[in-house]
Amino acid sequence: NQYLRTLVSLGLIGLIGTLEWLFSIAYDALSRLDDVPDPAIAIALAVAGAAIWAWRWLPAWDEEPNVLRNFYIGFVTAFSLIMAIGAGVTMIATLLTFVFGEGGPAVDHFDALPLALSFSIVGWALWYHHGHRLGPGRAGGRRGYEYAMAATGLGSLVGSTTALVAAVFTPTLAGTNSGSTLLTIACAVIASGWVWLTFWRKAQAAPRAEEARVLSRRIYLIGMAIILGLTAAGSLIAVLVVVFRALLGEIGADAGSLRIPVTLTLTAGLATWHLFDQIRADLEDRVRRRRCL
Repeated sequence: NQYLRTLVSLGLIGLIGTLEWLFSIAYDALSRLDDVPDPAIAIALAVAGAAIWAWRWLPAWDEEPNVLRNFYIGFVTAFSLIMAIGAGVTMIATLLTFVFGEGGPAVDHFDALPLALSFSIVGWALWYHHGHRLGPGRAGGRRGYEYAMAATGLGSLVGSTTALVAAVFTPTLAGTNSGSTLLTIACAVIASGWVWLTFWRKAQAAPRAEEARVLSRRIYLIGMAIILGLTAAGSLIAVLVVVFRALLGEIGADAGSLRIPVTLTLTAGLATWHLFDQIRADLEDRVRRRRCL
């Protein structure tokens, strides 16, 4: 089964490559693009992957759900949505940078659209196909899928916000690509924030007494708290090292070197505080319910 899944994954890569080739041909007809990819390997992988997928995966829907199947469905649904949103952010950022006059010649500026559009189509198709099989309510793989998306959104929000602050206050971005960089990162911040808020609100809408007991919520809260907490602590140490070395006269006072670690300390620190606050609330809810028994 592991080998079959690997072949199916290669088939998806081939499908993306095939779509890129088709879109590149269409783009070439409009803009005389010279860099049209070779479709032979991509088409072969797509055909082989589709055959194996139809042979082994489609009949499996008639089987009874189990832990491994729920994990697989949740993982693929989350991964496909991340792929589709990432491609969408790329296309929107590309369009906005061109509209605001931050791009180069149109032929060169939009040459990444065929690949991004291919990722978007395959991602949304996979998400639609697997998302309808996550199970009713929050059963099956749906809960794990939603917490995985919340974790991805929160981590991306911390990283993209830090990158945006660094880009805004970096003097070297006064060149020709400054607007393009800022627009791209801003789109990533908006998309990350939307993903996190959407899926975290779904988790919060469920009764806390029910959610606090599930493993996927504990993995999300504790795992992300550890990762972001260590990130914030490491960034704070980097800030203190620079400050103390400047006070001791070992290095010159350069506020620019503190820009990224300070921002990362604040963003990761706020996210960590939020996660620990939710962990505390879950513990208090469990203790209160035990006392009521």
